[in-house]
Amino acid sequence: MPLAQLITPAALALRLEQDGPPLILDCRFALDDPSYGQRSYAAGHIPGAQFADLEQHLSGPVRQGVTGRHPLPDPKVLLERLRQWGLRQDSQVVLYDDGPGAFAARAWWLLAWLGKRDGVYLLDGGLKAWHKAGLGLSHEQPDPVRGDFSGEPDEGLLVSASRLQQRLGSSDLTLLDARALPRFRGEVEPLDPVAGHIPGAAARPSATTWTATATSSRPSSCASASPRSWERARPTDWWPTAAPVSPRATTCSPCAWPAIRWPRSMPAPGANGSPIPAAPWPAATEPRPAKHQAEYGQ
Repeated sequence: MPLAQLITPAALALRLEQDGPPLILDCRFALDDPSYGQRSYAAGHIPGAQFADLEQHLSGPVRQGVTGRHPLPDPKVLLERLRQWGLRQDSQVVLYDDGPGAFAARAWWLLAWLGKRDGVYLLDGGLKAWHKAGLGLSHEQPDPVRGDFSGEPDEGLLVSASRLQQRLGSSDLTLLDARALPRFRGEVEPLDPVAGHIPGAAARPSATTWTATATSSRPSSCASASPRSWERARPTDWWPTAAPVSPRATTCSPCAWPAIRWPRSMPAPGANGSPIPAAPWPAATEPRPAKHQAEYGQ
């Protein structure tokens, strides 16, 4: 699977002045404040951007005891939404959020899952970098021309909880948990009913996969961050908070945060009781509480 590419705020601003601007999706969200993204979008967004809500657009219905908080959306429903946003086969797409990019990365992974793997970009540094560059926001709601994108979900990118459970302990399985260390250790659990992690998982907090630069967040050194290792990886289905992995490769790439469902009906000593999240790309009009980094592992 190709990695998403980075685009700088200056380059995106230039593209917006040209004919055929890219499809831009604002993916801002807060796990402890579900309406945060919509409010932030209404308060101002990159010109031409449309709002992609994690729960309404990028997730399917939650079924108590069956799914986690944000199960994969029905591919047909997601395809229709993408067409409403104007996605075509040849569209250039730019995704952004508040950083470090977990929610924009989910959108990237969903696009890749449906076959849209070329021409997809993450805004380098997110909205904070856009602000820092002195670029303005818009309050206008775009009126896109319906797109014609068609695609099929790649089931090879998914692994079920039951299949993962069967492979636990295998020497050729690497399982990473990208949440903050306190959640991995089970010391705190602000979201899920059971604290801890899936047995055998190794901690790779998402914050450690990025190092701040003057204008952006860049991937830090990580064995799975190279294109070669990413091609070997087989991400699982997506959650925006921890990271699982697949046979003979990890999914902690800083360009995607796939995650696997671990339902409460499948207890395991020390397991998290619900999903695992993993890693991708990347800012904010509304201040974010510091606890997000420490507790939620965003």
